[in-house]
Amino acid sequence: MLKQYIHFFINGVFFGLVTWAGQYYIYLGIGDKSSLSYGLATSLAYGVMLAINFFIVKKYIFKAHGKFLKYIIVDVAILILVSFLSPLCRMIIAVYFGTKWGDIGGFAVASVLTSIPSFLLKRYWVFPKNVQL
Repeated sequence: MLKQYIHFFINGVFFGLVTWAGQYYIYLGIGDKSSLSYGLATSLAYGVMLAINFFIVKKYIFKAHGKFLKYIIVDVAILILVSFLSPLCRMIIAVYFGTKWGDIGGFAVASVLTSIPSFLLKRYWVFPKNVQL
């Protein structure tokens, strides 16, 4: 299971970076610098990568059948958890290392911490091992 988690984590980092880059290029491509355009670019990039990542996680990491709706439910739950946890992480980092590092690292630390419940929920609820591909 540790090997599976490491693959899950590396995959998450990779897809996080690809989504971040995709969001940025979509935002630039829209050409409008409004918050609405930024949100639209984020939604488009995240939606595409969510679907692609589901199939990669299904086929190469868990190697089990899974329900896409359950996958989305877990991702939304983790997104909410990260949204609540990242300001706390930001504040703790800022106390010890300064505001700049808190701003940079709060989201990253929250994302790393929530990778564990994300993995466990996906492993045991979305992709139960009793059904192999």
